[in-house]
Amino acid sequence: MKFPSLILITFALVICATSCSKEQGCRDTLAYNYSNSAEEEDGSCLYEAKADFYYDFGSKQDFEEDGITQLAVYVDGELAGLLDADLSLTPAVACNSNNNITKTFDLGSRTTAAYNLAVRDQYGFLIYSQEFTVTGGRCKNVKIDYSN
Repeated sequence: MKFPSLILITFALVICATSCSKEQGCRDTLAYNYSNSAEEEDGSCLYEAKADFYYDFGSKQDFEEDGITQLAVYVDGELAGLLDADLSLTPAVACNSNNNITKTFDLGSRTTAAYNLAVRDQYGFLIYSQEFTVTGGRCKNVKIDYSN
């Protein structure tokens, strides 16, 4: 009689262990691997951020006065893209706006990260630089604020 009882108790414990455990996963809605079915955070969240680079009308006028026709935008030494200096750009409501440069950053498990922006003219001269910080799940508008 002990053998069937032992099997029944073992079976009950296995069922309870599998059905009583909470589903684990990423519960942060800003992470790109967010799981709405996860009931318990397991530290697996992964983040991606974007930065949108633009300049305003005042900078455009200063570019014209200084004969600057093209901007090469670098992030941490890597070319992010080229901008014509004769456009009047404004911050985008959302990333990937026309005429602006949008760069995506893989942050891994970090929620924020800092980067260095360098802008060079058509001759390769550094005309602007700054540090900026991005946050996972968000788009950061980064203004190229040039003045002569």
